Amino acid sequence: MSAWIIPDGQDVLTYRAFVYRITLPDGRFYVGKKNVYRTSGGKIVAESNWRDYWSSSKEVKALATSVGYANCQREILQLVESMGKAGLAETRWLIAQDAMLDPLCLNGNIEGKYQRKVVQGWSDDARCERYMRDTTKQRQAAGLLD
Repeated sequence: MSAWIIPDGQDVLTYRAFVYRITLPDGRFYVGKKNVYRTSGGKIVAESNWRDYWSSSKEVKALATSVGYANCQREILQLVESMGKAGLAETRWLIAQDAMLDPLCLNGNIEGKYQRKVVQGWSDDARCERYMRDTTKQRQAAGLLD
């Protein structure tokens, strides 16, 4: 199985979500987002299946299976404090790269709905720091910290 390429010096487990890119040997690619933790009632209860994750796209999973997982590349593009922020980051990445016009892009659509006040709040460093502290506290409460 292909291991994730993680940005240097980053610890995935300190974040809530990430944006990723899966690239097939022929150059076709898919961009998505993934939760790092499973939650219940907004609280972390366990680590998600992110380590073994190969997209929610049936097409991407089938293609990765057919060419062999070891021949594909899984890369974390951006680690973020919330799944909402991951959704916006995924959309921005796809639009900035004109991915939907790229014949190698396997994404079928770009969708998202964002509230201005929430998006503007993501640029607030203090708010992001609170998210990170809350994530650490919830990981500890769920027994996921050493």
